[in-house]
This record gives sequence, structure tokens and C-alpha cells, in this order.
Amino acid sequence: MKLKTLFVGTAPYGCKVMNRLEERVDVDFKGVVTKPSKRRGRGQKKQLTPVGKAAEELDLPIYQPASFNEEADEIFSKTGPLDLMFVVAFGQILKPEVFHYPQHGSYNFHASLLPRWRGAAPIRHTLLAGDEKTGVTIFKLVEDLDAGPICVQKEIQVKEKESYKSLYNRLSELNCKALDTFLERLKSDALKCKEQSGSSTYASRISKADAEIDWQSEAEEIERQIRAYYPRPGAHTKIGGERCIICRASVTEGEGEAGEIVAIEEGGLVVAAGRDALRIEALKPAGSREMKCEAFQAGRQHLEVGNQVWEEENR
Repeated sequence: MKLKTLFVGTAPYGCKVMNRLEERVDVDFKGVVTKPSKRRGRGQKKQLTPVGKAAEELDLPIYQPASFNEEADEIFSKTGPLDLMFVVAFGQILKPEVFHYPQHGSYNFHASLLPRWRGAAPIRHTLLAGDEKTGVTIFKLVEDLDAGPICVQKEIQVKEKESYKSLYNRLSELNCKALDTFLERLKSDALKCKEQSGSSTYASRISKADAEIDWQSEAEEIERQIRAYYPRPGAHTKIGGERCIICRASVTEGEGEAGEIVAIEEGGLVVAAGRDALRIEALKPAGSREMKCEAFQAGRQHLEVGNQVWEEENR
């Protein structure tokens, strides 16, 4: 018997799960709920969300409610009875009357080993904290945020110097393995969902203000910020009065006042931090493309050892 299933998502992170559901012969795919199209670009044409675009390519029914909670009855009248609903990076908190509609419940895919890093930005906080392992969790939706019983977890090691993009992609692939495990257990009546235990941590949403580099922090901490925040919102600072997003850097030895350029090398600018120093290897000045630091230096001969990379009011 095929499982009548509805997928709910918005961000690219959910596309692989949606594709995997469409591939499975034991799933009767009833449609995709995503956020409404938005006007984008110079022509201000309406564009589907990443999940919406992928669903269109698969020729799946697409529903774009302004509020899923408010329009759920209308959508369910079109899908008919459901066995399952999967939610991945949708961007709206669902009411109990919505997530209780499917016979076997509704389930969320979360990019951490819950209860660690509940909240909006688990991948970034994993990198910021320097966690050695992470993974994905499928849990049953309840009213409290990311607090439902855990049904499946898959764990991976965080690679040394891993970027946000790399970890994002690896976890989105891991979701598919978690989905396969979930469905096989469900069909064989072996699915056991256990209440979360242990202390939880919260992964708050990241703002541009959070991404401004504080050079009094340790160089290792700043380097983790650069990997966690690139490409958006981008860990940024002022260099020679120009706002720059730092794209790639490494921790090195160096002494000086926090934020002081202590060396200008072929491989980049070395800037002192609260502890150790950071070699800036690639950056993106405002309004420009990403470039190697030596290219940036070549066009800015005023940069000298002893300069501060941040303005006086930011000290």
C-alpha cells in the first residue's frame, strides 16, 4: 500500500527530501506546500521558492498559501486523506490541527542532533561552536519548537575547516538516508519515537549585526565565524575604510593590538586578534566580486603594517 504523503518546505535544503519522496514507489505523493512566489530581480517577475521550482519540474501539485494554518482546510480538501506530512525548512510554525491531520502524524527534518541546536540556524551554530559531530533528526511535530519525539537520527563528523555550504550539502544528502530508514521502519511497524532527553541548546537566527567581526575575540573563534557566515550574511570588517566580507582565512601566529595589521604577506594580510592572529586569504569588498587578498592589496597601496582594520567608533 502506498503512503499518501504531503511535503511542506521552502528552502533549497528540502529539495533532496522532496525528490527522494517522488522516487519512492511506496509513496503516493499528494503535493507540495510552499511559501508564495515573490517578485525578484530587475524585472520584478514573480518567482517560485526553490522547493516550488523543484516541484514544478517534477510536475507535482503545488499549493502556495499565505498562511498554511489559515488555508489548511482548503488544501486538505484537495489532497484528500493523508498518511504522512513531512516538513523541511518551511518557515511557518504549524498549528496542532494542521500537523495532526495525517493519520500517522507530521514529521520535521532538523539539521542537528536534537536536543542540541533547536531553532532557526543549527548548521551555523554547529560551526560557530566548533562541534566535532552533527547530523540530522526526524522528529514528530508537537506544539513546542523542535521538541517532539525523535524517530530517526543520522550522525556524521564535522570535517576540519568545513564550510557552511559543505556541511549544508552533506546534511541535505543525509536527510535522504534518514527518510529511507524512517519509511522502512514505519512500514514494518518498527518505528519507535523517543522523547528528547538531556539539555537543549538554542540556535538563534543570525543577523548582519552578529556577523561583524570583533577583533578582540580569539582568532580561532573569528575563523569559525567566517566559515559559518559565508556567503550570507558574511563575516565582515573594515579594511582601509572599506567594508569587506572575509571569505577565507586561517589562524596564525602574530602579536599586536586587536585589529592591527601585523604583517602584509604574499598569502594575505595578517591581523592580530584577542589571541593569536588571522591571515585573511580571500575577501569580497562591498560592490565587488570575491578576490584573493593579494589582489585586494595590489590595488590599495595605502595599507601598511600598524594600520587598524576597523574604524575608531567600532573599537
